[in-house]
Amino acid sequence: MLSTAAVGMLLATSMSLSNASVDRKAIGFGANRLHQHSNNLKTLKGEGSTTTCDNVEEYYFKDAVIDNFAPIQNQEKWVGKGQRYWMNKEFWSGPGAPIFVYIGGEGQESCRHLSSSMFIHSLAEKHNALLIDVEHRFYGESYPTADMSTENLQYLSSSQALADLARVIGQVKSELGSGMLLVTIIIMQLCMSVCNLI
Repeated sequence: MLSTAAVGMLLATSMSLSNASVDRKAIGFGANRLHQHSNNLKTLKGEGSTTTCDNVEEYYFKDAVIDNFAPIQNQEKWVGKGQRYWMNKEFWSGPGAPIFVYIGGEGQESCRHLSSSMFIHSLAEKHNALLIDVEHRFYGESYPTADMSTENLQYLSSSQALADLARVIGQVKSELGSGMLLVTIIIMQLCMSVCNLI
């Protein structure tokens, strides 16, 4: 977790960015990310709004590890609740039916990605599929480490994120007794471009 001083500094900086007439493009990428991160902190502290969606449940994968590629004896679990993910079983016909996984991008995820407003929801209905949305490490509420120091950001990589997906999917399949079945990965950015063409 961030220290109280760091949280205060993030919130103060965010408020000055949102209240002042600041050209965020002139400041650069970090200003937008800082503003977004402080909004996430407000939500974690109960200051933001919570989102609920019909048929979608929120979970935390408690067995997530900071470094998926460390030797087993050196693997440490995430700080906090674990990696956040959502599941929608509305159309799932049970073991043997496909699982569609929506990969979270560089930002906070929500249950909305598995709701009727998204194309993946229509695909799940057509194929009797289970829907899963996994939040990317270091975004939203899915922080594997206590802070975002340079040392800890070595664990922010596509390789680590893909290994996280494998662990979460394996856990979900095990819990649901799904065994060997089709898992289709739908990447958010790709779907935003391609799904509109279908």
